[in-house]
Amino acid sequence: MITDQNSFCARILIAKYFHNKDPLSDKITSNGSWIWKSIHRGLKIFKKYYIWSVGDGSRVKIWRHNWIPWVHHSQLSNAAQFSDNNDTVKSLIQQENTQWHLKLPYKLNLFIWRCFKDILQTRTRLGRHMQLEDYSFPFCKQQPETDMHILLQCNLAKAIWFFLLPEAMDSQQQFNSPQEWIKSWNQAQSITCFKNENNILLATVIMWQIWKSRCITVFEEKVSHPNSIIISIRQLCMKYNILGSETNPISRNNNSKPKNKWKKPPENW
Repeated sequence: MITDQNSFCARILIAKYFHNKDPLSDKITSNGSWIWKSIHRGLKIFKKYYIWSVGDGSRVKIWRHNWIPWVHHSQLSNAAQFSDNNDTVKSLIQQENTQWHLKLPYKLNLFIWRCFKDILQTRTRLGRHMQLEDYSFPFCKQQPETDMHILLQCNLAKAIWFFLLPEAMDSQQQFNSPQEWIKSWNQAQSITCFKNENNILLATVIMWQIWKSRCITVFEEKVSHPNSIIISIRQLCMKYNILGSETNPISRNNNSKPKNKWKKPPENW
């Protein structure tokens, strides 16, 4: 029913029990023949432990299927209200020439895709669905909390971009939204066009860490200093093997001297 829907047995079961339904995410009736009741019990167990092999992503639904190891689709479902519930993973892999194959963990790939789809849960966006007392960005409390202000325009963000990736700042001012700027990363004729893949990875990590710091401020009421955010970004870059060049502050400002290897002291020392 899942891997070979054209088989004779699968076509009969789909026509009788799964008409216009997804056996992995929709509720299926348990009423039917003895054979069907046995299959239904097996499906309940299968749904708990299955994981999709993504392939081209055309059949895997982002919010309704289990496709990220150790992450159940129910943990992602809250974000589905801001997107199409039937979006497939294929939409992540290639979106108008913006490639999704970043050598980063799923959560960062998913984050940059959410930025591109304009579905970050900022106060301005949430305000479209509910009444809020305050729409300002809690760090500066000067401007409405939009993704553009949080990630690119706030003085906090500018300080971080200036220190870690200053060449990106000029191009950021040419766009009206993070979505347009992200789209330009892989376009050869764009003023952004990161020729070095490491800069794309670094830009993603910077945006992720800024957003994470914003969430800490909102939910834990702890304001992060730009220096602490920069240190966290450096740690992530080391963890994910994003190597800097001589012109990149990730390596340029890391001038710590290698420590001498410990040697056993001489006898009777």
